Amino acid sequence: MLAMCGPSSALTYLVANVWERFREAPLRIALQRALEPVTVGLVLSSGYVLTRMNDHTWAAYAITGTTLLLALTTRLHPLWMLGAAAALGAMGLV
Repeated sequence: MLAMCGPSSALTYLVANVWERFREAPLRIALQRALEPVTVGLVLSSGYVLTRMNDHTWAAYAITGTTLLLALTTRLHPLWMLGAAAALGAMGLV
């Protein structure tokens, strides 16, 4: 596990420290603003791929759609939505 997660975790730690050091730098601000829409697009596209691969019933599509709407329109923590979907699955509704 250390060999799998160690290098990427160390790199992330180092980059985060450098990123914070240049908090007010114009290049950092420009990069952050440019990467925000890319991040949103990648998250939405990965959600689309997961939906196409895993949802096969109307109930699963309804849960996915409801979760998407809640995530986009509220500040509800995603773990609450995940827990609700897990509870519906445990009850056999999905």
